[in-house]
Amino acid sequence: MKEQADNHCFKKLPVCFDFLRLAISQNISELPQWVWCNGYDNNNTENDNIMIQLMRFILTDFCANCSRPESSLTNERTPYVEYVIPIFKYFSATTKLMSFLWCEKGLVSNKLLAVCMPDYATKKLLDGIGTTIKDSLERVLIESSGEVDDKHTIEDTIKLIECGAKCLKEEMN
Repeated sequence: MKEQADNHCFKKLPVCFDFLRLAISQNISELPQWVWCNGYDNNNTENDNIMIQLMRFILTDFCANCSRPESSLTNERTPYVEYVIPIFKYFSATTKLMSFLWCEKGLVSNKLLAVCMPDYATKKLLDGIGTTIKDSLERVLIESSGEVDDKHTIEDTIKLIECGAKCLKEEMN
């Protein structure tokens, strides 16, 4: 927690930290123009450029969320779809490390386990699945719950643990 409070990860990337520090000091109406006109330095490392590009997408989306008319929440997944999924999309687009499938998707690892362990395989659908590009393994499992329904949250947590175990067993096989 101390490392997080000290921005430990960002301080490993001082160019990115400076870009973000300068970006958040901008007036919100000028932020999109600023993030897309700054940070293009020939001395930046490839890592710096990737992270700055990721910040550009996230800050532009933040600006759009702040500028649009206020809407009433219609579903427990509305904030999730509006604020969380775009970050994963931008991460995928900038780093090219993962591919994401959204909305009630089944695990490939579950299908593979069903071949050798039919009694173990029960089909569970997840809100999102992140698969690594390099080795095609399911590495990120995403499930959204509302903050009011404790029973639903507990069931979703159990589902994530069960699906995570299936992914690990498939990787072991």
